[in-house]
Parts: sequence; C-alpha cells; structure tokens
Amino acid sequence: MSDSEDRERARQRAAVVFAVRSGQITAKEGARRLGVSRKTYYEWESRALQAMTEAMEDRAPGRPGMP
Repeated sequence: MSDSEDRERARQRAAVVFAVRSGQITAKEGARRLGVSRKTYYEWESRALQAMTEAMEDRAPGRPGMP
C-alpha cells in the first residue's frame, strides 16, 4: 500500500471518528463503516483523540537544539 493510500485511509477513519464524536452517527455505525468491531473502533478513537491532544499542546518556540 502506498503512502497516499495510507493517508487516505487515515483521513477516512478520522472522518468517522469526528462523525461519531459529534453525534452524527453511533459508534456501532462507525465501526460498521470501517469494517471493524466496536472494540477496535474505540481503540482507534482513543488513539486519535490522544494524538490530537498531544498535537495541540504548547511547545517551546523556535527550532529544537542540536544534540
């Protein structure tokens, strides 16, 4: 699978997570759309929300130091 296909699949998964979190569809429906169990859906949702939280944390300004 190519990088662009991986990115597209990730975008589709993210769209489903956002649809579930915004109340547009149920987690059961989200899992069905993704072709996974609800347990797997909730694992993916948890990872997605954790990654988004980490991405939104404040970081020190400027370029990182050289090791």
